[in-house]
Amino acid sequence: MRFFMHGLGDQSKEQTLAGLETMGFSGVVTGFDPEVLDLASRYHLEAFVFTHAYTANTAVVDETCLAEDVYGSKQLWFNSACPNHPAVQQQHLDNIRTWAGAKGAAGIYVDGARFASPCSSADMRAFFTCFCSHCQSAALKWGYNFSRMRRDVTVLLESITGKRATPSLQNLSWGGGDLVSVLLRLPGVFDWLAFRSQSIEAHMQDARRVLRQVNPTAALAMYIFSPSLAPWVGQDYQALQPHVDIFAPMIYRSLQAGEGPACLHKEVGRIGQWLVENGVLSEPAAVEFLRTLTGLPIDPATTLDHLDKGLPPTAVAVETSKAKNLLGPKNLLIPIIQLADEALDESVKAVAASEADGVNFFLYEDGCVDVLTTALRGMPKGL
Repeated sequence: MRFFMHGLGDQSKEQTLAGLETMGFSGVVTGFDPEVLDLASRYHLEAFVFTHAYTANTAVVDETCLAEDVYGSKQLWFNSACPNHPAVQQQHLDNIRTWAGAKGAAGIYVDGARFASPCSSADMRAFFTCFCSHCQSAALKWGYNFSRMRRDVTVLLESITGKRATPSLQNLSWGGGDLVSVLLRLPGVFDWLAFRSQSIEAHMQDARRVLRQVNPTAALAMYIFSPSLAPWVGQDYQALQPHVDIFAPMIYRSLQAGEGPACLHKEVGRIGQWLVENGVLSEPAAVEFLRTLTGLPIDPATTLDHLDKGLPPTAVAVETSKAKNLLGPKNLLIPIIQLADEALDESVKAVAASEADGVNFFLYEDGCVDVLTTALRGMPKGL
């Protein structure tokens, strides 16, 4: 198996890389750092450069570049702008062009190539984006009915917030068929989800083209939501297969910091909170709906507060197996799991048992060597 580390901590870079080589690691993922790119090769490690696809933290991005909700308000999510804004897209492609050509770069890891998730912003309306003029142009170019998309996504949002009476939502706890029934009444929601996926696929296709122009042997890797969540943010594993070499599902089962974007328990729990706080479902009914929606090992007797604390390590196995089934043998599957996991050894074994090609760890912490040594004991190492 291949073991990757995201980030290098605050200690000596050379000391850290030497330690990772000793433990049998294959590679590291960091921000663009020529020193790391140079040192990594000395310690037989592949060095990948980390990029944020639609970052709003640059001079080219102002409020006009932000995603737009169904009411026309601008929304900042995960420090990101609209995925279809040309200037935002070009900025990311320019970064890839610059960094992929650096000596020692084995490839590029792309993060944030998606639309907003439930936990990407404190404002739930950020999830129900984007309806800006650039998204409208892209939707029309690809043959979508943009007006229907906006209309039906508005109905869905207002049904969840209680502004509209939608009795069929109250049946959601009794199985997936009732969710399909709700969505069949809102065909624009299906269009919206498909449009999101097509937008991300198009950008990752461009990212691969630029990468290979600069460095024909470089790998394009993607930090992607795990399969239970990916369809809701515009990430379609099978559509992305031709463009992405390494898939790194973010399978964070119990991360406690912040709002928790990409964290299974946080993202799923946020949906439950929306439904309960707006009086759509009771808490037990919401938990049951989340179980049927995701297929995750959620205890039917749990509460949303308890769910917010995390999921069992079996969730890592479930999501890794789903990803493996979607991808098959054509692409490398190297899930990223949290290093600060009180059951790290179980989570690592869950990834390995699901026939992944490796494990990536988020995020390097000083003093983690003993924990990692224990977790990796007995695991096959290498390409």
